[in-house]
Amino acid sequence: MNGDTSYGIDRRTLANGTVVLARHIPDPDIVAVSIGIRGGSRFEDDATAGAAKFMEKLFVQGTERHPGPDLVQRPLTIRGSGLSVGAGTEMVTFGAQVRSIDVEVMLDVLGDVLLHSRFAQDRVENEARVILEELNARRANPNVLASDLFSKAVFEGHPLARSTAGDLENTPRLTRDTLVGYRDRHFVGRNTVVAVAGNLPVEEAHARIADALGPMPAGETAPLSNVPAPVLGARRIDEKAGSAQARVLIGGQLPGLGSPDRFAIAAANAVLGGSGFRLFREIRDLRGLSYDPSPAMAQFPDAGIWLAAAGTDPTNVDTVIGLLTHEIDRLTEERLSDDDLSNAKNYLEGSLVVGLETPSAQSGQMIRDEVLGSPVLSRAHVEGIRAVTADDVQRVARAYLRTDVATLVVVQP
Repeated sequence: MNGDTSYGIDRRTLANGTVVLARHIPDPDIVAVSIGIRGGSRFEDDATAGAAKFMEKLFVQGTERHPGPDLVQRPLTIRGSGLSVGAGTEMVTFGAQVRSIDVEVMLDVLGDVLLHSRFAQDRVENEARVILEELNARRANPNVLASDLFSKAVFEGHPLARSTAGDLENTPRLTRDTLVGYRDRHFVGRNTVVAVAGNLPVEEAHARIADALGPMPAGETAPLSNVPAPVLGARRIDEKAGSAQARVLIGGQLPGLGSPDRFAIAAANAVLGGSGFRLFREIRDLRGLSYDPSPAMAQFPDAGIWLAAAGTDPTNVDTVIGLLTHEIDRLTEERLSDDDLSNAKNYLEGSLVVGLETPSAQSGQMIRDEVLGSPVLSRAHVEGIRAVTADDVQRVARAYLRTDVATLVVVQP
């Protein structure tokens, strides 16, 4: 489908299936490009577990024209920029931004990396060692380990349970042939979305992306992200790590981004954190039991996750669990005041504007909107926030933020 979408985003599709989104922002004199490819961790299987993390590493390890990671980055770094690559759940993303006079160089590097990365055997072996070191470091960090255990438990049996950080057991088994096969299967036109935001006219943006990525093979489209989430009951997971602090996480599943409840869920999360500061006030300000009590949520096309977390002294674990549970339950038992609701909605709208101030942030959001299917850069999103009522927040809290069936993770020395 070609043509204009809301927010001045022009959407077109190349012959190989690549979707190109362009938004002209004349000031500042910067052009940002984000590329999202549906080859994230959720598309791995038992034989390829951990492959997405290798994609993050190997695409910047060298091409024929840029035979080494320093030579891949150098054309951009000497222009004040750099190429970033990140493995996510749905996508592996590539991003860079430069002055408009350097767009040709940026797209030359991006095209070369995506089409001609060598995935050399020695780099595969080297990056395997790096990934294993990173994974072992994650297990030694109580905060990170708790998060990893929590996500795996909440999504047990679902593709979202696969970690974007890699797979400790399977990483040593991943051969170059397996990784190249994963790349060639997923990193194709029909799985690719490109967003250009900044000081580049729309027609020129489309023409330049067609030149850079038009040669990418069309390939086959990855499966839709529409796997039903498993129904899970309450559980507690205890693990040992670290030397001083304990980490507590409590939470559970949410519906996917297609749910109309997503705006009320976001408001509930804001009340606990960014706008209402309920967790911070009760656990840190009034009692001094944690330096970082906070809520979080993430949603994908088919499922989501919510949690409340805090780091604390091991002697205070039970008290902190009780306080986290109490504040979550308050949302189900007490209707929000008008001020609390207004603050939450203002926070969601304001953080959206501030967070998308730069061309780089906008191009990144554009590819997420396209791939995840629930546009944030849209009038409908703002209207969805504004339409939330106090009854909506209480209703979704009762439906989803249920501490009686939550997953509890405690990591302590």
